[in-house]
Amino acid sequence: MPGIKASQKFIYYCLYSLLYALSLLPFPLLYALSDFICFILFRVFGYRKKVVLTNLRKSFPDKSPADINRLANNFYSYLCDLFLEIFKTLSISKESMLRHCQMTPEALELFKELGEEGKSLILVCGHYGNWEWAGNTFSLLCPQRLSVIYHPLSSPAFNHLMYKMRTRFGTGLIEMNATSK
Repeated sequence: MPGIKASQKFIYYCLYSLLYALSLLPFPLLYALSDFICFILFRVFGYRKKVVLTNLRKSFPDKSPADINRLANNFYSYLCDLFLEIFKTLSISKESMLRHCQMTPEALELFKELGEEGKSLILVCGHYGNWEWAGNTFSLLCPQRLSVIYHPLSSPAFNHLMYKMRTRFGTGLIEMNATSK
């Protein structure tokens, strides 16, 4: 980790050890932990709950308070699942990755045809589902090299950890500030 201070290296190795151990949990335990974290964030601490509820009310003015609460709970559940799945990337096997994140046969065929024709493509994905796993799946199954534009994190230790996870299956990363507007 060239250019990273000793204190950040220490933080990195602590983070890596903790998250790697977490990543070894089997999926049922991982999702049970996610449900527990969701309960703590949403019901106990109410992390950004007011913001989430306000945004949902503005987005869905015709929904009842019960529906808004259900949507908020679903959001927190999705968010917790997403984070733990991302950390699972540290240890997940290629086979398990492909069992948990798949592409349609039509999409695979299209990407293979474009690859055979020597054509590149630009994919634009929203932040819905596990976009980290989608990139890994693309890198494992498609002939094109996937290069993802990303925004570096402010913590050098956490940025290095995320870089390691994101490139594990061959995905390339391009810092946002290295691209043209």
